[in-house]
Amino acid sequence: MGNPDGAKIFVLVLVGIFFSLGVAYFIHTSILEKKANKKDKERE
Repeated sequence: MGNPDGAKIFVLVLVGIFFSLGVAYFIHTSILEKKANKKDKERE
């Protein structure tokens, strides 16, 4: 680990991956909630 620039890039990539996963998870859960709400309305 002699080059600090390489470490910065590695950290930025990790942050980008975690951020993308967080956004994807949020979108996925919101879509699932919408589907669940539609099913509940159909039952009534």
